[in-house]
Amino acid sequence: MQSGLLEIVLSREDNPLRFEKFCAELLEKVEGIPFVTTSRSYDRGRDAIAIGRAKGTHLNVVLCTLQEKDLAAKVRSDVENLLRNSDPDRIEYCCAKPLSQARTDEIRHIIRELFPKGSVAVLGAEALAQLGSKNSNVVEGFYGAEIKAICSFSDAKGITAEKRGLVLALHAFGSDDAQYLRKEISAAAVLTAIRAAGAATDAEIARQLSADLQLPKPLNPEFVSTITKESKDRGLIDRSADRWILTDAGKNHLAALTTEASEQLLEGRTIIRKKLEVSLGKPISEDHFVRIWSTLQDFFAALFYTNGFATICAVNEVLSGTVSAQANKGNLHILIAEGAAQVRATAAVPELGEELEQAVLDIFTERTGDAFEWLARVAERFVALCSLGLEATTAEEIRSILRRYRLLLDSDIVLTYFCQGEPDHDAAKELLDRWLQLGGEILLASPVLKEVAAHAWISERSFPDTVHLLGSLSREDLPHYTGNAFVRAFHVHSKSPADRHKWRDFIQQYQGTETEEYSKIVEILADELRAKVLSNGFDTDLAKDVSTFLKERLAQRKKISVTALDGETVGKLDRDGELLATIARARQLDRESQQDKTVVVISSSTRLRAADDKFRAVTGNPESVVSLSALSYLLSMLPENPLGAGALRRALFEFTLRPWPPEAERIALQIIKSAGTYEVPLARRITLRHAVETSIRHEAELRGINKDKLQHDFERRKPNVPYADIVGTALRNMSASVPELERAEQTIRQLKKRIEELEDRNRESRSAQKGR
Repeated sequence: MQSGLLEIVLSREDNPLRFEKFCAELLEKVEGIPFVTTSRSYDRGRDAIAIGRAKGTHLNVVLCTLQEKDLAAKVRSDVENLLRNSDPDRIEYCCAKPLSQARTDEIRHIIRELFPKGSVAVLGAEALAQLGSKNSNVVEGFYGAEIKAICSFSDAKGITAEKRGLVLALHAFGSDDAQYLRKEISAAAVLTAIRAAGAATDAEIARQLSADLQLPKPLNPEFVSTITKESKDRGLIDRSADRWILTDAGKNHLAALTTEASEQLLEGRTIIRKKLEVSLGKPISEDHFVRIWSTLQDFFAALFYTNGFATICAVNEVLSGTVSAQANKGNLHILIAEGAAQVRATAAVPELGEELEQAVLDIFTERTGDAFEWLARVAERFVALCSLGLEATTAEEIRSILRRYRLLLDSDIVLTYFCQGEPDHDAAKELLDRWLQLGGEILLASPVLKEVAAHAWISERSFPDTVHLLGSLSREDLPHYTGNAFVRAFHVHSKSPADRHKWRDFIQQYQGTETEEYSKIVEILADELRAKVLSNGFDTDLAKDVSTFLKERLAQRKKISVTALDGETVGKLDRDGELLATIARARQLDRESQQDKTVVVISSSTRLRAADDKFRAVTGNPESVVSLSALSYLLSMLPENPLGAGALRRALFEFTLRPWPPEAERIALQIIKSAGTYEVPLARRITLRHAVETSIRHEAELRGINKDKLQHDFERRKPNVPYADIVGTALRNMSASVPELERAEQTIRQLKKRIEELEDRNRESRSAQKGR
């Protein structure tokens, strides 16, 4: 076993108990005497002790630390604590972090000052790794999973393009500058190709990388030559006859990159595990997580490669003005669902499997926290890899194309721009600011404005449902408790339920005089973004044809009839038809006036993109729907006013699944959160959902009423519903601990009156709306 791999793993260790046990077992093998770890509950400053005859209290005492910052102070404190209760013959201090010779001598000197007569040894990650390489059985028992995770990607032979891409994507991980990132990843890809071939020309490198990474556009040898020239200037490669070979410096550089990639892979492994455990509300066993991570590695590699490929195909469409036959514009959601299902299959218990599946899906919807940040960085780097074939495109070409665009905002972009509670709010503002700095024009359309206005209007219905939770919900929690973006935004601004009186002033900034009246929304966007409204005219037959296509497409995917689609969904698809027809009409007017301009809508909707492709003969080239990721990446390729790393990363991590729960689940979450005595880990809400459904069915049987009727009343917060009994039983069925359950049920009963008050407020809000 390579000691370098173990050193990487040890440097990322975050479990002190595991590290202590590893050190004790390793030193037992090395020194040939038995070691035992001490009980944490009776800790006297000894992490492990050797069993044998001793002059003092112990033959050998092992002290362990994972700390790197203020290490000298930590060492002094540990040794002083040890010597208050012990007089060992020997002290061995083990640190999981790499220690230079100077640092090792410094630590040894500190211990010697406090312990002048005994024997002292200091072992950092490098020394422990070297000892471990000679005792592979010990290493395998403690760190075999992490080392296997690295090895599965460290050998370039025989791995898929997706996995090869993941290895390269983990290079230059600390960089936040998009242009520097592309440069570094390009250089890493070229050097890796030279290493694999032994020696290669620019043309051979271009062909090999295009094949290995299955690039959507073949890599230009001239672009490769710019990288090889720069690499030669850096002393990383040199000529051998007419081919490039790696120098010793180049080999060392690639070795360092491999180390960096391994470290980042392990960091991601740790981050994802913590995220899943927090979501589940309980730890995952090591054996089980080995299976989960193996599944996730393959899933992430395939997903992000597909996303990078689709993004660059979309960029290609913008640059060429034609539809890419290679781009698959609707399969990312399917891939995510399939990957989450594969993780579910790793669990032996069905309930745990469902919760794991939900936890994985949440990673792609919540868009906050360390797990999102790590995955977004990986996604960004995959896109940079897939874009290698585009690097010959000049900034002036991109500017010329973008200047033709009149940018129409879809409703998801407008709501994200307006509402601070949305995870991508800052990124959307930055994107639109950059567009205006480029001299771009921003447009609005009536179907979009009506939808945003309706969203503001109906916020009155959902605000009372969570008013008592103001100040208690994190941004990560918000989508699970309310489906209205304006309500989420108000929660972000509010500190406690006492702020409820500010709601009217807040929402009246956006609400019109009736449901779809949007004058205030236009006023804000015109003032802040200089936005203009397109004329309302469109071809009603085209609008109908588009919506019919989208309805049939959705019904086919759901394997139901078109008539079985719910009213809200039908309304959205009709709106999509009107929007595309509005764009087609605006484009026609631009062509008739011979303007060198064209209207495009920026949207994350895969439905709109599919409809755009279907009706391209009517809407005309170039594409009329541009993805957020494609536009952001094009802007990042311009040297002036480039997008910041956060905005670009979020745009490229464009997986727009929505975690909208069924209403019964949302109500149960609201009640339990209000009780304040029992927290449902977010991934367990799917179990809560099943438990509430079972409880409603049971309660209906007890009362001799129809289950669907009780479900209907529950979801509409009718005062005759026994919320305390239903939710309390649901919690009991989820196997909550008895003391917690009793407290929760008691508080839920007290909340019964509050729920009735909320229903009264809902009725008042509806009555007020009817009277306006």
